[in-house]
Amino acid sequence: MPPSDSVIASKNALEQIVEPAIKKKRWDKYASIWLGEAHVSRGVLHKFWTQKPIRLENFQNICNAVSVNWEKVVLDEIQLASSSKTDNWVGRSELIGQLIPKLKGDCRVLILTGITGIGKSTLAGRLAAEFPELTPVLWPCSQNTTDFATVATGLFTDWGEVVSPDELRNPVVLVHRLLNKLQDNQYLLILDSLENILKGDAENGWTEFHDQWWEDFFNKFLSKNLCQSKIILTSQDLTQYLYKKCSDEPILCHNESLMGFTREEQLEFFRTRGLNIDDKENRSALEKIGELFEGHPLGLKAIAGEILDRPFNGDAAKYWQKYGDKMLKVKEEYNKEEIDQNTQLPKLHSYSRSLRDTLKKNLDETFKRLPPDAYLLLCHAAVYHVPVSEDFWLSHLEVLGKTEEEQIQALDILHMINSSVANWYLVSNSFK
Repeated sequence: MPPSDSVIASKNALEQIVEPAIKKKRWDKYASIWLGEAHVSRGVLHKFWTQKPIRLENFQNICNAVSVNWEKVVLDEIQLASSSKTDNWVGRSELIGQLIPKLKGDCRVLILTGITGIGKSTLAGRLAAEFPELTPVLWPCSQNTTDFATVATGLFTDWGEVVSPDELRNPVVLVHRLLNKLQDNQYLLILDSLENILKGDAENGWTEFHDQWWEDFFNKFLSKNLCQSKIILTSQDLTQYLYKKCSDEPILCHNESLMGFTREEQLEFFRTRGLNIDDKENRSALEKIGELFEGHPLGLKAIAGEILDRPFNGDAAKYWQKYGDKMLKVKEEYNKEEIDQNTQLPKLHSYSRSLRDTLKKNLDETFKRLPPDAYLLLCHAAVYHVPVSEDFWLSHLEVLGKTEEEQIQALDILHMINSSVANWYLVSNSFK
């Protein structure tokens, strides 16, 4: 799936809405006037036309410039998760079979927990597809908007409803208003990346909500006699409050902790990425890699990308021969750290501490295998949370005394990585 602040155009909308709109203006697909009015580059417009993820702001500007409603053009992220072939998705059919009856029954709040990249958001999307009677409403939680009132206001705005300044200052009113909205309508509200509105971090765990009005909302939502809507939360960890709710009211509130792929799923994942699992040596190497990363989709995806790329060209045995010992050493070092399991609340961040650190270490090694100037450029630009222009990227190397030829070569390398199926994860969505 694309990042939570990115969107994709619907193929039907491009053909039925956007193309007639530009024909009416007598523009072509890459008209200079369109680029100017939308304040985007040709590359971004190309991503728009080819259904690649682009920033929401750019998407809106592109649509506004041709006088079309962007909300009618965007491919719903839940639809994307449920209808497309996603890189992280293999198996999970048994789990889906277990969760569907819960949501069809009395379960009102389903919490999907697990470390980043394990497939929580994708699973939420797949579950949403099983409930066509519920209108999916996706809200990506942000560290910039942790208070209940702001999120509730955003939801009402998306529904085309106005929230008055007085209501915004009075969370009690907004809690009741949102509860009534969910009670009277059939929604599947997905609060994605809940950890962003919790206190804590990946190192020490997440302890509680930044805004206690969230607890008030969930208390009232779970205590309603009748409610037509359901809620799915995705989070890297449980708070003490949510853990207690799942313990005290297991029928109404259920937590499902996602683990990595099984051995069979790992091999199937590698096969879908284009790796040969029938070759005995290749299969053995891939099984070792899968075990090393505990079946973690993001880790497997990163390694699969490297194996598919030069100089290995899909030879997993050759890759393991070169990097296997180093990877095992990293894993062994982190496994020496003892995990405290004496607390009542399961520490999901601690449970996978070894895996998380192994992932970080090996991804660091992947980055370091970039050519020096490209690696340097990526490090300098990594602090920016939104895509930046090519000129801005190049200015970093200019300040460092690199020649114009060296600057262009470094940028070309990153562009090749960005367009590579194997390695898009390194710099995806970094260029404006």
